[in-house]
This record gives sequence, C-alpha cells and structure tokens, in this order.
Amino acid sequence: MCVIYDLSYLEMTLDVDELDILDIQVGQKAEITADAIDDCTFEGVVTSISSAGTTTGSTTSSRYFSTTCLLYTSPSPRDKRQ
Repeated sequence: MCVIYDLSYLEMTLDVDELDILDIQVGQKAEITADAIDDCTFEGVVTSISSAGTTTGSTTSSRYFSTTCLLYTSPSPRDKRQ
C-alpha cells in the first residue's frame, strides 16, 4: 500500500517568542529562509497562532507561541539558483 501526499505545499509549525508574536497575524504573508539552502526564500501564509504560550528556561524564562505557516514548495522568484 502507498500513500501519496500533496507536495505542492508544506505546513510548518514554529515557536515564536512572546516579544515578536504581537507583530504576527493569521493571514499574514510569511517568508521562510533556511541556513542549509542559500539564496532561497519560501513564501506562504500564517494559518494559526496558539493562544497559549509555553515557558522555557529555569533562570531566565521565555514564553513561546506555536505558529503554523502554510508554505508553497516552489521557491520565490528571488531564488538565485534558477
């Protein structure tokens, strides 16, 4: 048996710091870059933001909010490797 997924998009969940989360809204455009892929930007849209943050660290605690983005797998036109 084989399952083929729709590879035309990727869904990525990121932890966003509490200081940055106020600048992000559902429906907002997103641009994601990866250190492993030089000169390539993936574009997408923010689909959800968790209303409950998680705290990390014991001495200096930071609060992070899970944020989901729908990314299109085709690199943006700014991809210099084309």
